[in-house]
Amino acid sequence: MLNAFLGALKKQGWRKLRLTTLLLCVYAVWRIINRLRRKRSGPMDPRVTLSLTGSGSRIAYHLGVIACLRDHVDLSNVRMSSISGGACMLIVLALQHVEISEMMLLGLRMMERMIKNNGTGTYFLKQEEVMDQILRDLRVMCHMEDEDIARLSREHRAYVGVTTLTPYPQHANICIPRDPREALLTMGASMTIPPFFRSFGRVN
Repeated sequence: MLNAFLGALKKQGWRKLRLTTLLLCVYAVWRIINRLRRKRSGPMDPRVTLSLTGSGSRIAYHLGVIACLRDHVDLSNVRMSSISGGACMLIVLALQHVEISEMMLLGLRMMERMIKNNGTGTYFLKQEEVMDQILRDLRVMCHMEDEDIARLSREHRAYVGVTTLTPYPQHANICIPRDPREALLTMGASMTIPPFFRSFGRVN
């Protein structure tokens, strides 16, 4: 009986040793991957970065924050990173010649259109239709030109946070493309989630 007890104790010890070894191997691999990622990331950009959360229906609040910053800070060389509804605020960086009140009217018009949405409210929207309409509004109401977005992209000043689903869930911070429509679709990919939209957003 004593031999059986010692054998069981020895067996348990081997199990703990194997588990400890496995955990140490996983930790070592994680440290190596992190070190390689840091080496690939390159030098850090010294410019100030302004980060905005998702706004949902609180677009007016974000516009108020930007208006306050504009009054007290030079935003001409500030980078911006945002997610979801806050991604719309990236346009404010590109259109520094536009008054905040004009952007406010555009935002309210956009919200009114989304709420009506053929009687379904802010649900089951079509991503491309919404972004194309916002692009038209920006060109008509705010006199946005293609060069405004292209300049923002060239200067690496506007980033959108998205979560990729393939090949596995992973967060990515994407600099907006130079093409205005592609830039709007990239912003849309950050906020396009069911049931508010009919499908998840897509971005190349």
